[in-house]
Amino acid sequence: MDWYYVVNRQRVGPVSDEDFMNLVATKRIDAQTLVWNETLKDWTPFKKVKLPKAMKAMKPEPKPEKPMARQLEQELEELHGGEAKAGETSACSQCGKSFPNDDLADFSGSLVCAACKPAFVQKIKEGVSVGDMEYAGFWIRVGAKIIDGIIITVVSVIINFLAGMFILPNMMNPDMNPEELGSFMALAMIPAALQWAFNVFYITWFLGKFGATPGKMAFKLKVVTGENTSISYLRAFGRFWAELLSGMILGIGYLMVAFDSQKRGLHDRICNTRVVRQ
Repeated sequence: MDWYYVVNRQRVGPVSDEDFMNLVATKRIDAQTLVWNETLKDWTPFKKVKLPKAMKAMKPEPKPEKPMARQLEQELEELHGGEAKAGETSACSQCGKSFPNDDLADFSGSLVCAACKPAFVQKIKEGVSVGDMEYAGFWIRVGAKIIDGIIITVVSVIINFLAGMFILPNMMNPDMNPEELGSFMALAMIPAALQWAFNVFYITWFLGKFGATPGKMAFKLKVVTGENTSISYLRAFGRFWAELLSGMILGIGYLMVAFDSQKRGLHDRICNTRVVRQ
């Protein structure tokens, strides 16, 4: 029976039963990998596939591989090798940019461009995950945004309530002269400033510290760089202001998430970030 599986959003196959089990044994195919054969109606995660008894009885003995870091370095040195077809392009799994297939190295299903080679090799040596990112879609991000919005709204209400208890009684005083009234109107700007300060702190601190706001944590999402590394506080700060721009243009910057192959909003493009599932 011929098997097919998905690597880096591309179909690979056909492979025989024996080769398929070797891929499973070497972790090239894991529980989440989409697979298909003629007995399946659609692409299905491997963990949900019932293997025939004959395949379960197979005991593949994968060939010993070279140390991962060294193997990667050798494969990346051969960027113009492989069986890529001329004219076809794919996205680098690290930076997301498109390149001709013959300019990308395929290491265990992860396509890597020449520019990303040094950082990619370093990740391997440090034991950092370098697999393809699973991008978070539009609606799950909407859900995370709603939770964050509720938290921010509650804090804003508390700030306004406390400020109102002090400012409003004085502003309603009929004996207050115009100069005093002007001073209290200026004080009324303080709650708005505090709300802005909290919004900036909320986004910047949570993204810089944890890579996710409470809303994103609830859905097990994380904001990373295009190279799949943690974002800095500075980038988190910049992303807050870039996200304002996404909202200012009638929300089109947010809607871009639904149509982008890497689920990037305008603010993600500006700051080179991705929202991924953990």
